[in-house]
Amino acid sequence: MGFSKGTLHYTKQDAKKDKPLILNAHVRERLELEKVRKSKRSKNGEQKTHLETRTSTVD
Repeated sequence: MGFSKGTLHYTKQDAKKDKPLILNAHVRERLELEKVRKSKRSKNGEQKTHLETRTSTVD
């Protein structure tokens, strides 16, 4: 999805400390766009990409 290493690092650190998930506006926008793309693909019966089959996502 194109998140920076810093975003991923601090999100992971916060998760380890049981802190609530806090996302910047631009990160939330990317997640929402990806959610829309996935729902459109599933409605059209399209296959998952090779990256989606290798990684699990939390909806």
